[in-house]
Amino acid sequence: MIPEPQTQFVDLPEEYANPPLGAQIDDARAWTLDTLDPSECIVTLNDAQQAELLVVAQELTDNPLPDLMRSPDHIEMPGLGAAMKKIGRLLNGPGLGVIDRLPVDKIGPDMARTIYWIMGQLIGRPVAQRWDGSMAFDVANAGRKPGAGTRDSMTNLELLFHTDNGFNITLPDTVSLLCINQAREGGVSRFASLYSLHNRFLERYPEHLKRLYRPVLFDRKGEHADGEPKVLRAPVFQWDGVRLTARPNAVYIRQGYELAEMEMDAALSDALDALVEVAADADLWVEMRMERGQLQYLNNRQVVHYRSAFVDYDEVDRKRRVVRVWYRQAGHPTYNG
Repeated sequence: MIPEPQTQFVDLPEEYANPPLGAQIDDARAWTLDTLDPSECIVTLNDAQQAELLVVAQELTDNPLPDLMRSPDHIEMPGLGAAMKKIGRLLNGPGLGVIDRLPVDKIGPDMARTIYWIMGQLIGRPVAQRWDGSMAFDVANAGRKPGAGTRDSMTNLELLFHTDNGFNITLPDTVSLLCINQAREGGVSRFASLYSLHNRFLERYPEHLKRLYRPVLFDRKGEHADGEPKVLRAPVFQWDGVRLTARPNAVYIRQGYELAEMEMDAALSDALDALVEVAADADLWVEMRMERGQLQYLNNRQVVHYRSAFVDYDEVDRKRRVVRVWYRQAGHPTYNG
């Protein structure tokens, strides 16, 4: 007998009634290691664009303004704009693009962050990443212990394949990262097509996939107003006839049931185990290690990503530091959207 929950939850409706459980989704979004060359997702800044970066950095230095007030309308940067157009095409193609790279050693981390903030607005509208309205988030090991209420991005742990902010009411459309410092060891990124993952899951475990189209519980990680429910209830997969939406984070789901003091049904536990197993298929994903100065952009509705555990340098100023920004075109720019 499953006990009544001790914690209320935010309940998202099952919006889509016809999941694609009868046939695979075999269009260009469903790429694999064999069909995607990672080098084609890298946009290398040429000499003219690098020179433009230095001019932009000097102009921003000479005209101080808080980053949140900066926009591409305030500064001329046609070369960088052209690079971001390529990123936009990649986001609408395989869903992954990398800018190589900002000259962090020349302009400094703070200026790199400012230019990154401006460039990102060429592909979308930045939105809050925390309930307090924080717009840019430092992904770094803060020494937090994993568990309910702790976002795993603040640890140095392995992060299994997921989409960002799957425990929130509204997902970001696009995720971007600026690498200020890479880890001494580990911290390797992997990327997989959500559609290929779904296809493999359908092929291997169709019954488990059906369970993930029904609601599950997520730990909201404390990102909500005082007195609000601590748990979100929503399906892992949804399908609107054209596009998948996914919240495939097994860890946060298990923590959601712990927080709600509810027993997870066996069908869901088995489905989550199967999800982790399928995502481990190496032919589904490509692998990259973010390097200092690189900008990474992901279509959060099309690509799932993974980060291996990492070991930091001992020096504080060399510890792994990645700045993250989310973008969403619809809804409010507030955290819940």
